[in-house]
Amino acid sequence: MTNGSRWVALCAIWMVGCGCDEGPTARPDAGDPVDAIVLPDVPVVPDATRADTMPPFDGCDVGDACTADRGCRASAMCLVTGFPDGYCSQLAPIGMGGCDPEVEGSCGECGECVFAGSSGGLEYTLCASRCTPSLTDNACRDGYECTLGGRVCLPGCASDADCGDPAVDPAGTWTCNLDTHRCEHVPPDGAEAGIACTRDTECELRGRCLDEATTEWPEGYCIKLGCDVAGNECAGGGYCDERAFGLAVCLAPCEVGAAATVGDPFAASRDCRAAYACFWDGVSGPGEANGGCIPGTFNDVRVANVGATCDAAAGDAAGCWSPFGLGQCRDWDGAGGPGGGYCTVFDCAAPGIDDTTVCGDGGVCASVSGSVTTLCLEACATAEDCTAGYGCWDTGMAGITTGGEPVCFTGCLEDAHCRAGETCVGATMTMLGTCQAS
Repeated sequence: MTNGSRWVALCAIWMVGCGCDEGPTARPDAGDPVDAIVLPDVPVVPDATRADTMPPFDGCDVGDACTADRGCRASAMCLVTGFPDGYCSQLAPIGMGGCDPEVEGSCGECGECVFAGSSGGLEYTLCASRCTPSLTDNACRDGYECTLGGRVCLPGCASDADCGDPAVDPAGTWTCNLDTHRCEHVPPDGAEAGIACTRDTECELRGRCLDEATTEWPEGYCIKLGCDVAGNECAGGGYCDERAFGLAVCLAPCEVGAAATVGDPFAASRDCRAAYACFWDGVSGPGEANGGCIPGTFNDVRVANVGATCDAAAGDAAGCWSPFGLGQCRDWDGAGGPGGGYCTVFDCAAPGIDDTTVCGDGGVCASVSGSVTTLCLEACATAEDCTAGYGCWDTGMAGITTGGEPVCFTGCLEDAHCRAGETCVGATMTMLGTCQAS
């Protein structure tokens, strides 16, 4: 089980870019708007040679009604199948005319780039119109819902028949709220964030099930998107967390650093289910309910190995030192990095965690500029102490503060940061170089 594949599936459910290293490969059931999108078996690339009279794409007609004949003023295409009265947008694979959720403004000033799914090995995105969700009013055109996660207008339900799975769900389990065009189900007693599940109907009202088969969250996990929307607060003891995924999500509450066995940082979390770690909310101080439970990394590694190589492409931290379940395998440069990945510990200075010991011998707890994020990095005297390909330098100049102590990290700024026989190539005032053989 890998953390990387969990984030992949979550990006699809959120219908937004969420900082994932990879695009979505899984989609939920129960009438998710993404099911309206029919992806081709072969790439469809927007026409790059449109008539001179067609203005360049700026996204400011995104979401408008259209027809195949009338088309759109600015968007690349009119989506018809599954989109009531048509929908002006741009649907294509990333890098082949599609927008990029990681690039601000890739849908112009008025649109939002969202994942649409995968087909033929390609990740598709589309531009959607933005909206402010409500539980009583529809902020979108008739027939469209304002999604609680992505906060964009996408096809919603028109009747109860559009919701749920009739092969599994008893009649009356799902209804279509015609005020919001959002599918809703009758929740079971006691349903709240964090309980195990296999289907959405096992979760609270407007809750979602991150089922294990789709997301790899152990035994499934009930969440709810948009818990910051008035009237959509978390049920029971659920905790509205805005840091874990970059949007408001109901999670099971927990206290960071509280292990089931006092004094044992490798024991399971006291407050979370087995295989789940307590992830700091980035705001609260030490004490109860300062974090939410999400899947953690629990293994048999008991010797600190911050900086060791790992498989970042698979998000596999099974061989990484992981106190409190917070070990991760990170790709610092987006290209796999030397050895394929770097073992670290996330949130090493979060309240409830001792930042002087959590990184182990030879590790340094570093802070990321402009963020509450802290990460363990491998200390070094020279680049020979590091995995081949990494430099040994004070990353404070790159916005990662280590208290002045040099660490093993991607890139370099000068030859002294590299191994003997290597030079730092390509470094400028604004760009890191790479250590290459002289």
